[in-house]
Amino acid sequence: MTKGREASATVDIKIRMKEPLRAQIEIAAKSLGTSMNAEMVDRLEQSFPELTYPPEIAALAELIARAMTETGNAIEGLNHIAGHGRKSWLDDPYAYDQAIMAAVRVLTLSKPLGEPEPHGLFTSAGVPNPEQIGQLMADGILEVLRGRHTEPGSTPMQWMPRVRAKLGSIATRLSEQDTPDDYLMPKRTVAGKPMEPGDKE
Repeated sequence: MTKGREASATVDIKIRMKEPLRAQIEIAAKSLGTSMNAEMVDRLEQSFPELTYPPEIAALAELIARAMTETGNAIEGLNHIAGHGRKSWLDDPYAYDQAIMAAVRVLTLSKPLGEPEPHGLFTSAGVPNPEQIGQLMADGILEVLRGRHTEPGSTPMQWMPRVRAKLGSIATRLSEQDTPDDYLMPKRTVAGKPMEPGDKE
């Protein structure tokens, strides 16, 4: 932060960009009903994530998003052309289910070869339900999203408001789910790595 400048202060800056990029920002802003400035600030903020993803996972997330969107848009568009009205695929049970199928297909084909048997630490008696670690972690993250589990200063609490606001109707559906019987919470992190005793945030 610049010395003497409050963290909440806003400043005016000028940037130069090529016309195709400006047009993309304008289209994105209009689709969300926001200003170009707000859209640019939001995209810049997202480029500084609280958790650094491996590049392979960031690319895989985009691949999944494209597979889901192409599937959903195709179903929504064809139904509209055929005279069956227009309903966003995000709120259409059939279209959304097919989009999930597309995502699962990408994830399944990307799995490494070999049996997914627990190994190392996860074969010890001290780790219960090693076959369900992924589900328990997902349930923990979703509990943060729902606002039922708050840990001030934790990494999930940093990204949760931004992500929940963008999820729209998906966030509503996730929030309506019951609290799971058991779940795990991600550890607080420093520079994308789990905190150890003595670490400073």
